[in-house]
Amino acid sequence: MVAAKSSDKQAQDMVSHWGGERQRKPPKSTQNAPTSASGVLETSLVTSLPTDALLTSAIARITLSEGGTVAAGLVARVRNGETSRVLVVDFGALRTVSSLALPSGKTLSTLAQWVGNQFKTLDNLGSFTGKTAIAFSEIQTERLELTFGSNIDAAAAANQLLVTIPSAPTDLAIEIAGSVAWSRPGPARFAGNGRFEIEVPITEALQAALATGANPRVTLRCATPCRQQLALDLAFVRVHEVNLPPSGLVVTSEIEAEADAFLALPAASSDWQVVGLEFTVSGRLPSWRAWPVPELAENTDARLVLDPAHSYAARLPTDWLAPLATLAAVRLPVELPPGFGGAELAAVLYQGDLETPTEPVAAARFKPTALAASATGGRVWVEIELAKPVKVAITAPPGSTSAAWWVEINATRGGVDWPLSAVDDEADPDHVRLRRSLPGPPFRPLAVQLRRGNDTLLPAGTLRVIGTPRSDELRPAVVPLLQGNGAPQLAPGFTPSPTSGVVSLTPSPAATAARGEIGDDLLRLRLRLHSAGQVTLSTAKVYYQD
Repeated sequence: MVAAKSSDKQAQDMVSHWGGERQRKPPKSTQNAPTSASGVLETSLVTSLPTDALLTSAIARITLSEGGTVAAGLVARVRNGETSRVLVVDFGALRTVSSLALPSGKTLSTLAQWVGNQFKTLDNLGSFTGKTAIAFSEIQTERLELTFGSNIDAAAAANQLLVTIPSAPTDLAIEIAGSVAWSRPGPARFAGNGRFEIEVPITEALQAALATGANPRVTLRCATPCRQQLALDLAFVRVHEVNLPPSGLVVTSEIEAEADAFLALPAASSDWQVVGLEFTVSGRLPSWRAWPVPELAENTDARLVLDPAHSYAARLPTDWLAPLATLAAVRLPVELPPGFGGAELAAVLYQGDLETPTEPVAAARFKPTALAASATGGRVWVEIELAKPVKVAITAPPGSTSAAWWVEINATRGGVDWPLSAVDDEADPDHVRLRRSLPGPPFRPLAVQLRRGNDTLLPAGTLRVIGTPRSDELRPAVVPLLQGNGAPQLAPGFTPSPTSGVVSLTPSPAATAARGEIGDDLLRLRLRLHSAGQVTLSTAKVYYQD
């Protein structure tokens, strides 16, 4: 049965489809913020992400290097001291300082550092006359006091006075849309190349920010100034929620078949590359399964005649029977001629080996099946049902190393044509091998050679087996398909229940290389129904790249 999932779990599952196989990952795009030319405390980058983006990977690449010359106002509170000629630079915490660059036109008279309860003049720096930059041995201090030869405006000096803080960057943080997404307390030590580099996963935080609007801002912050470079490696797909009817999109079939559901897309969807589909589905289907669906490719050059003088035994492929707990019927297509007067088909189930039937399966009895007369004729599918289902337990005949089941089909009244399937390889697992019968033994090979051009085709039957699987996982009721490159792409099947469950479908890389089955602003979803019944899609999301 299909299990229901929360919307968050649905998104995580779709992301996991990409994470498991490298070749399925969406292409990455890199967005870069300009590298700062001098020391800064923060760098911001406005992403280019639509609100319908589903991120599969988001990595922030951070590179820091020394470059701690910044405007004093960025790292400290700048105010006037006892007089308007005095400027106090209050860092608020211990900072290592190694040089100053003075505002234009200003001359420094004295420089003092805070020593706990007072300022102490640095008197070993010599004369400041004519100097626009003051360099000194690195000092650690909470405050500096600068006395100028003339009055100085503190607000202007906050931008014009430059301080060099050579310390390693400390207390890194990444904010996304104003909220802290990652932090790293303490100093960031430079490597031998003079850089500090780190990659930070931000997928979940960036995805959460998209819920509040497109193009969220990512900001790198640091407690001490440095040169900063911020780059984002982003991989994402876009999500379109399909507008379905209030009662859902209903797919119905009276027999096992392939049925199409068409999902409406916006007008700009013609160039979409569909990379995934997710839908909630419910349904009530019988427990039996028919296999194979669709039928095998037909050999249109020949048909077999079924009448009282011509009957045939068809080997049931092992792969068809293996998932079944019981066999209930076989179904085969027949061609009725115009003016068809009616017929009756019968069948016998045999055990045997891969080459020939040997003896009937005990307790397996098929009911005769009548075909009504038809003035127009044409093709119909005929079900020949067992009186009661037979447990699938195939054993090898004495002296044989192989085991197989065969079904002999004959017409006890009237006649019909039985189409052949196109098989050119004895080892084909879907090869329904045929033998002639009287009806009944002996069984002989068909002395028929079929050619199409230079190819030799094997005489092979066309039919389906119907039975109850040993589990829904072995033979699910429905298989969804997305078309790409003109060929169906199978996905894991599911068996719907009356309550809704979630199904995710991710095409193979070969299918996603195509543009998918989009035409007239509709995406075709094909449902391969192995049981008759009704399936309802109540929601659908299309994952795509444009």
